Amino acid sequence: MSCVYEISFKDCVDNYVGSCIDLHKRKINHKSNCFNENSKHYNSKLYQFIRENNYDWEDVIFEVLEHHDDILDKLELRKREQHFIDVLKPTFNTFKAYRTEEQLKEYNRENGKKHRQENPEYYKEKGKKYYEANREKIHKKYDCCCKGKYTYQSKARHIKSKIHQDYLCNLEKN
Repeated sequence: MSCVYEISFKDCVDNYVGSCIDLHKRKINHKSNCFNENSKHYNSKLYQFIRENNYDWEDVIFEVLEHHDDILDKLELRKREQHFIDVLKPTFNTFKAYRTEEQLKEYNRENGKKHRQENPEYYKEKGKKYYEANREKIHKKYDCCCKGKYTYQSKARHIKSKIHQDYLCNLEKN
């Protein structure tokens, strides 16, 4: 039995929206993540808030926002969760539950660009290591069927060259 749920607290406007296939198991998982220092989610905003405000687990309110007997696909469930995140604007959700392919591409492009700008030495070193590991491949000359030559790095340029294009046109004519 799938559902989208909200976690809230008495006398507090802060909340969290999540989704799951089994709410009972998810509650147990939330409690474990909240109090287990070895959990990778231990320092999430939600769990920090619970600990900092000395909430007992009984003070945590789980409310089912939407119940689904027919949704077993996690992707569909995440889409429904994202709908409620967009509507309710919960304070403890730090990540989107679902992104369209275009949103994901934009997110990755922006974060990759930001990471490259913040870590230029890392990328410089990564480039050097790649060059050292692939030096022979990069500089090796390949023979083309059009009698031209190209390197690994110049293959795309060679394929667009007049010599190669003329060769392809002659092939098509014959």
